[in-house]
Amino acid sequence: MVVRRAKQRLHAYEFDLNRLEYVIVEEKERLVVVSEFGQFVLRKDDAVSRALEAAVVKAPERGGGEPRGYLVRKSGELVGVDVNRWRARWSG
Repeated sequence: MVVRRAKQRLHAYEFDLNRLEYVIVEEKERLVVVSEFGQFVLRKDDAVSRALEAAVVKAPERGGGEPRGYLVRKSGELVGVDVNRWRARWSG
């Protein structure tokens, strides 16, 4: 039997949901959001995508602190999210 290499790598992450407010998983046309209230799905439209991108924080911007939310991009990249900034832009 011959095993072929996959074109995409499998990414696995482990999160402590007791200390995070959100874990957001980006899919092709939707965002799966896990929070203390459970799991829900958002349609990935322009407004939601812009709000999420505006809330992404790079490691140097965190000031040494850990973010309260994470975004797992379609590519498997993991980035921090400023949940207050995301909530303010997404709900407003």
